Amino acid sequence: MTGIADFDFPVSVDEFIKLAKSTVSDPTQNPLFKLAAVNMLLTRALQGALNAQADAVKLIASEIEAASKLSVRVLSYKTNSTNVKTSGKFGESKEDAKAMLDEMQRYGVALKDIKELYDQYNNASDPQVDITDATIEVIKAQINAYIESLNTRSSQEQLTLQSLTNRYTQAGEQASTVLQKDAQSKATLINNARGLA
Repeated sequence: MTGIADFDFPVSVDEFIKLAKSTVSDPTQNPLFKLAAVNMLLTRALQGALNAQADAVKLIASEIEAASKLSVRVLSYKTNSTNVKTSGKFGESKEDAKAMLDEMQRYGVALKDIKELYDQYNNASDPQVDITDATIEVIKAQINAYIESLNTRSSQEQLTLQSLTNRYTQAGEQASTVLQKDAQSKATLINNARGLA
């Protein structure tokens, strides 16, 4: 059976993984090598999980950024009148207003709170979509609640990412340590055998 001693060092990680898969269940294989092989297999599995988790964290961050930009854009249409029922033009055009309305639903704004705006969009006789400061405040509160929930989720996902990173590092270090101990043991045996000769 091929073993770790049959390879010239350094062995690439892929060669080591291939060798590890074939020898982990081999009862004649060196136990230290088997332990290192298991740790390398674990490292490879954790690497995939780590990459997926990093992508999840990036996705949440981009969602937070997009929702924040929408919130700022919606607030830019506020008239800041003392009368909250005062309305002003919403969007650069009716199509722009509809695009923002669609995006609002994606970021947690209830349809019932913006239905009147959709009705204005769908009414051909309305030249534009108008929005009140009161409606803007309702929309802002709902988008902010959505962003807050994403921030909470992002924190949880980052903790998971940190945990996976720690496990990944630990498994790689354990594999390296075990291989070093195995090499030291062999060197000690060889030196002891030379001393006996």
